[in-house]
Amino acid sequence: MPGYLKVSNRPGFAKWLRVQTQEEWEHALKFLDFGIARGGGVTLYAVDPPMSDFRRSMGSICAVARGTRDGRDENLYALAAKENDYPAQVLLQWFISKQVEEEKKAQLIVEQLRWAGDSSSALLLLDRGTRANAAKSKGQVKPPLSVRRVSHHSK
Repeated sequence: MPGYLKVSNRPGFAKWLRVQTQEEWEHALKFLDFGIARGGGVTLYAVDPPMSDFRRSMGSICAVARGTRDGRDENLYALAAKENDYPAQVLLQWFISKQVEEEKKAQLIVEQLRWAGDSSSALLLLDRGTRANAAKSKGQVKPPLSVRRVSHHSK
């Protein structure tokens, strides 16, 4: 999706979706690391290719909004609770909280696109605003470990 939007001269929406894509990779790695830390193995499955025809920004953003509401995190949390798997519940609670934030952001963009309709000027303003917000949110991502500069000079 980000590539299609970038080629379609919608750099703001492309940037926002690229940030979303990077966050999803980070989430996948978080699950992987959690499973490995708890003695689990890794099984990779084939993934169906994503749809590739996004003729309008609205369709692309709506696809993302639908994807944020799939309920998988809640189903996994219910299973972890049933199994009394407290570490998994803590991890999944983080994912569920993140999901609520992402649903809110995606829904706002969907509503704004609906308001804009086919107005080129409104879509241009939304694209610019989405790009600025994506840059801000990307800057707020905190690294998993704090890094500080250590001086090697002794006094």
